[in-house]
Amino acid sequence: TASQDAPQARSSVGTIQHDNYTNIDGEVIKDYLDTYEKFDKFMNYYNEDEDGCLEYKAVCNINDNTIRNTICEEYSISNIHELSIGERNKIISEIYNKKCTSIRQLSRVFEIGKAVVERVVKQDR
Repeated sequence: TASQDAPQARSSVGTIQHDNYTNIDGEVIKDYLDTYEKFDKFMNYYNEDEDGCLEYKAVCNINDNTIRNTICEEYSISNIHELSIGERNKIISEIYNKKCTSIRQLSRVFEIGKAVVERVVKQDR
């Protein structure tokens, strides 16, 4: 009924207390989490030792050639395809955790299967 959906009481600025839940005004959240770094820290704070089900990871739009060139420069590699499996996996893990890259993008850059990259990333967790 309409009376059940009506707000019961205002408990503090920006929140409305209902019988079973609390609504929080989005503007209040924007005031507290005004930078990307604060938002990222908040989203990942409780997930550090958990299963990652609520994990937030930003994905940026960096093209494959830029990622490939960055890898070659940072790791002093002339050809990505000449790496041993161990070296390749270490670099995949580091790049995935440091840069804004996706598993699919790393599979394209290294020209290996998506499942291989997923396995490397999963082992690192």
